[in-house]
Amino acid sequence: MSGSVTHWSIPEAVGIGKTIQECMTQTRELLISGIGTMLEMGETPPASARQNIRSEQVNLRLTPEEKALLESRSRAKGFRGVADYLRTTALADK
Repeated sequence: MSGSVTHWSIPEAVGIGKTIQECMTQTRELLISGIGTMLEMGETPPASARQNIRSEQVNLRLTPEEKALLESRSRAKGFRGVADYLRTTALADK
């Protein structure tokens, strides 16, 4: 891959195909469609992780009630998942 590759945190954009090219083409189409939909809905697409590739993982144990609350709050604020909600919220004052 070249240095011009952009990394996005959109886990739903996973292309499936018989060849690498088919997978890349489908993934690109899913990204374009997904970001277009987000913009139409007034949402802000996630920032490119090109400069700061997210390679670290944190595991967090929650009660079922805590998980449900975090999922509800993340959806209410337009996040696609708890991880994006927590990361954005916790790092807002960065």
